[in-house]
Order: sequence, then structure tokens, then C-alpha cells
Amino acid sequence: SRAQGDSAQRRDIVGREQARTEFFFLGLRLKEGISKARFEQLFEEPFDIRYKTALNELRREGLIAETEQRVALTTKGFLFADTVMASFE
Repeated sequence: SRAQGDSAQRRDIVGREQARTEFFFLGLRLKEGISKARFEQLFEEPFDIRYKTALNELRREGLIAETEQRVALTTKGFLFADTVMASFE
């Protein structure tokens, strides 16, 4: 039925959002940070475009270090890890 289909679609969206949250939560706690390519492989969307505003803000505040391939927390970023992760929701 349509109601079951809508419910399944909502669960899928929630599952993807939860997976994205876990990706950042776990990855940003690593010294090497997260891989942009891995994000794009898992979630099928361009990392730099989706998070352009957040990346600019976090870089400006000195909370992340970014290369073409990775994003990692700076020493200051580790102190504010929850704030950084909230920027990627």
C-alpha cells in the first residue's frame, strides 16, 4: 500500500541520515580525518558542494584542516568536535 511505501521511504531516509552522522562522528575523531572520496562513494553526492558553506566557516574558525582528499580536525577543532560535527548535519 501507499502508506507502507511512504513509511519504508522515511526509514530509508532516516537510515541514510544516521549513516552520514556516524560517518562524520567516527571519521572526524581520527587524526587523519575523513576521506571526501569515501563520502562520495557511500552517499553518492559531491562532498565539496554539499558542505561548501560549512567548510568555509570551519576553516575560517581554524577548526578543520582540509586537503583536496581529506578533512580533519585541528587541535582547536578537537576541543569543539561536537560543534564541528553539527555543521555537517
